Amino acid sequence: MQNQDEHLLRLIREVLEHPDASQQQRQAMEKLLKLIPKLSGIHRHSDQQINCKDALNQALMGVSLYQGSVSGQNIRRFVQKRKLDINNAPAPLVQVAFLKWFNQILKNKIADQYRLLKKQPLSFDVPIGGKEEKTTFAETFADPKTLGDLGAWSQRQEMETTRLKGYILELYIEQDPDGKLRNCYHTDSSGNECRECNCQFLFQKLYLTPETEQKIRIPDIARQFNVAQATLYTRLLPKCRQILRQIQQEIETNLDKYASKFLGTQP
Repeated sequence: MQNQDEHLLRLIREVLEHPDASQQQRQAMEKLLKLIPKLSGIHRHSDQQINCKDALNQALMGVSLYQGSVSGQNIRRFVQKRKLDINNAPAPLVQVAFLKWFNQILKNKIADQYRLLKKQPLSFDVPIGGKEEKTTFAETFADPKTLGDLGAWSQRQEMETTRLKGYILELYIEQDPDGKLRNCYHTDSSGNECRECNCQFLFQKLYLTPETEQKIRIPDIARQFNVAQATLYTRLLPKCRQILRQIQQEIETNLDKYASKFLGTQP
């Protein structure tokens, strides 16, 4: 059975070797578009308040269409910009580059959905870790001295600049570009480290688990790493919240920078 990366590379080659808008290219492109959503590493985003399926379809159109017609032009540009020798490049290398390119297109289309809705992307009033924890996501990064709840926070912001902040924060957690979240991890009283049990992992599991997957709670994480729940609640989570507050403040202060960094655009 052909590996995913080899299958992807073969279809890219087929798209490029046939003339634009030809029947052969259309057939190859159709197969490629069916494969892309199945690739491991595709950016996953779940929010019932936006049309995630439409965002995916728009991203696929960004791959397959040029000036309204099926064409290999966008894939050709992808190959040229990254200086890939598509006939000799290793399949894993091509897949990594392709996923990075496609995921950027997809994230931009998701951002477009939020622009249309003019809404806050994340649900900030969900308790962290389930019923046992009273703190909400809003309280995780809001300044308790000035912000009582998400409503108070939202009212202080201009709608045009706030609607993407939650999504940018979500992407920050997902990518952790500076390693701030990964580098804050569980250490027991004896100094033994568990680097896998870190802030990025906690926030990914508690906040970013797709709705189609089983929700993860603090007790589940404690069992996974053989760590006491109380230790996570009283030691690691407070540190993680502090870091996330700092990240949120950085995003608010430098929104243009982070929009460009994560979305390739400015709000």
